[in-house]
Amino acid sequence: METTNTRGFGVVMVGGASGSSIRTTSYTRRRRMRIMMKNQGLANQDLSKRRTRDIKPPPPPPTTTTRRHLALGTFIWGSVFASSSSSSSLALDSECASCSDSNSSLQPGDKAFRVSNTGLRVLDVKEGKGDQASKGQVVVLDWSGYTAGYQAKRIDNTSGTDNQFVFTLGADPPQAIPAFEEAVLGMRQGGVRRVEIPGELEEALAYPVQKNARYDRGPVPFSLGGRRALDFVLDNKTLKPFNKTLLFDIRLNNIRK
Repeated sequence: METTNTRGFGVVMVGGASGSSIRTTSYTRRRRMRIMMKNQGLANQDLSKRRTRDIKPPPPPPTTTTRRHLALGTFIWGSVFASSSSSSSLALDSECASCSDSNSSLQPGDKAFRVSNTGLRVLDVKEGKGDQASKGQVVVLDWSGYTAGYQAKRIDNTSGTDNQFVFTLGADPPQAIPAFEEAVLGMRQGGVRRVEIPGELEEALAYPVQKNARYDRGPVPFSLGGRRALDFVLDNKTLKPFNKTLLFDIRLNNIRK
């Protein structure tokens, strides 16, 4: 085989067993390279356009949730809301250790909590049509709870689960925290009642500060996260005081006589 160098065109190979010649030049290679680069450039341009089209704008910021809509927002009971949105936000509440009264921020159409002799705030969200709960009866409840005064952490929500809270009204020793005993007494079956426990009455109406006796009475959070959220509020190990208000929604499902 004979090889010669052709100026400007690289190496030319001539000859072969069959007598045919194969010519490969740098010009051909450069031409192929240009075609490949052009095709690659078009592909990259098309990919860039597709990536640009795939980019979606960020979602709008979440709206501020008020404590009036916290608990029932997770219960799917139909139209049971009894109040419109309140102007006080949880962010503002968390900065104030004493502004734990939802009645201080009512808007037109809002129903005010009634305050009992113990200081418990009660709001009937839905009137029940069934029998009325009285002492000595076994009641079956669904409940939802939040640390309404601090970051709106969910304590628990038993709706749609098998974790209903069952206890005897007026039992000795008590089976429920004082706020639940007071709230359920007199409720009618099928009703929904909202209770707000002011932070300053936490130990008197809610759970004991002592950890070894804290969950001797219900309702007891089933989730670890809910129990941690409640413990954080009850223990209050932070240096800055915060609003410890707790919010519960209670639905009386059944009364066992």
